[in-house]
Amino acid sequence: MKALNRLADIAAVCTDAVLQTTGELAKKGRRQAELLRLEHRLSRAQRQLGALVYALRKNNAQNEALVERYVEAIGALERQLEAARGGEHSASVCEDAAYCPQCGATVDEDALFCPSCGGRL
Repeated sequence: MKALNRLADIAAVCTDAVLQTTGELAKKGRRQAELLRLEHRLSRAQRQLGALVYALRKNNAQNEALVERYVEAIGALERQLEAARGGEHSASVCEDAAYCPQCGATVDEDALFCPSCGGRL
C-alpha cells in the first residue's frame, strides 16, 4: 500500500510540473504572437508611409500633416513593440490607423478605396 501511495505522490508531482510547463509555454506563445502582430503592424505602417511619400513626390504634392501622422503612428507602434519585447504587455493597443494618400481621410486598414474621395489605397 505504501508503494501505491508513493506512486500516487510521484504522479501528482509530475502532473503539477506538466501543468506548470504547459502554462509557461502557452504564455510564451501568446507573447510571441503579440510580438509578431506588432511587428506586422509596424512593417505595414512603414510600407504605407513609403507609398505615401512616393505618391506625393511622384505627383509633386505635399501633405506634411499626413506624413507626420504616419510618423507618429509608427513611433507609437515602435514603443509598443519595445515594451512587448521587454516583457511588458501594453494593455491598450491602439487600433490600426490608415490614411488615404489622396485626401488624408482615415480609412479602414483593409479598405481598397477611400470612402471619402474614392481614391485607390
